[in-house]
Amino acid sequence: MKMLCCDPSLDVCNGIKARLEARDIACVVKHIGAEALLGGDQPLVGSPLPEVWIMDDTQFEHARQIACGDAADHREESEQDESPDA
Repeated sequence: MKMLCCDPSLDVCNGIKARLEARDIACVVKHIGAEALLGGDQPLVGSPLPEVWIMDDTQFEHARQIACGDAADHREESEQDESPDA
């Protein structure tokens, strides 16, 4: 298991998690603190930032590309959408 990223915004971490899971990359968000229970998005003072962790280290680089919006990842998707008959 490797940490991919952290962000003060729990919404950002959950968004990254959703994008990764949509591509079958198992991951978890750690350090979901009391702020989430209170309905807030920003961590409380002194609490650790939310982190996205990749479960399978062999998927880390692909996960990093997806999280960073790497053009190569988007190019692979668009190539699959193109048909040779077009």
